[in-house]
Amino acid sequence: MALVEEELEDADLSKQELKQYSKPLNQYIKHKSIKAILGSAFKYGCVGVGWPTAKE
Repeated sequence: MALVEEELEDADLSKQELKQYSKPLNQYIKHKSIKAILGSAFKYGCVGVGWPTAKE
């Protein structure tokens, strides 16, 4: 999350604009299925992250 915030700051967003992104992004990252997908990127031998399709 800190890296995303840093990227947004580098994009010259104001503090108010940063706040607009922080809450929804935190909720998204904490979602059970998204957390599992993002966590899989750190498994040994992982070469990419598979994102589910809209049907899943």
